[in-house]
Amino acid sequence: MSEAAPKEVIIDTHRVYSPLRVFLKKQIAKLLGTETPEVFYVFGILSETEQKAFIIQKAFSSSLKSPLLDLDFIESLIKYLAHKYASTTPQIEEKVKAVLRKHFENSNYRDRVLKLDSLEYSGEVVLNPPPLKKPLLSNVILPMVKEQEKKLIPFETQVAEIETWKYFFMRIVDNLCEKKCAVLFIGVLQDTEYATMIIEGLRDFGSLVVSGRGKYIVNMDNTFASCCQLEKTNPSEEPIFTSSERKDIIGMWEFPDEESVPCHWGIFIVA
Repeated sequence: MSEAAPKEVIIDTHRVYSPLRVFLKKQIAKLLGTETPEVFYVFGILSETEQKAFIIQKAFSSSLKSPLLDLDFIESLIKYLAHKYASTTPQIEEKVKAVLRKHFENSNYRDRVLKLDSLEYSGEVVLNPPPLKKPLLSNVILPMVKEQEKKLIPFETQVAEIETWKYFFMRIVDNLCEKKCAVLFIGVLQDTEYATMIIEGLRDFGSLVVSGRGKYIVNMDNTFASCCQLEKTNPSEEPIFTSSERKDIIGMWEFPDEESVPCHWGIFIVA
């Protein structure tokens, strides 16, 4: 068997596109962590413009691989981030930008990805907007998924459990985009105030993601206790908090432009 590469495959793409790769490396590290783009094979049947678009998308796909999200959702996310990056980068040719834009517009989860990365839409489902507003995609969804992935993947978790978590996360994605889920960030208010917000949020939306970080995790635990107490003191009200399905995700997450901080997410879905 010949060791030569097939004619239809171009391997030395790093030489042709080295300036683009260097620029990509810095931008991807800033957006998604410290991972760097891999070396990719580019098929010669593609035009030069399509090859460049292919490399940009692959740079993002190297950092966005999770068995806990639907494959079509991940593909849409990759295409969106590649399109978003290219649209704000003057060094990338307009023809390449057009190809990346078309790829994203034709993706299955286009509308959901746009909502989750929109600050305006985030404001419609966040019950208590923090001083520094950030999209739900980078501030809630991806951190939760990545942290749960750390707990499952290294331990050869059963396929059934992986699929259960994938269904759960995609349900949260769908609910957020359909305004059937809200987000509550725990901060400096009294736990009794947050308890009221949680119970009212569950009644209004049906599901809720409660997020506590760093020193506010203690306040979050106190808030959950206050929710139980609030329902005990109001027996005439339907016990919506204590009857909800609840999952907890605990870990460390390094948010963009921030230090790594302990995080606790409590996800509630009304049974």
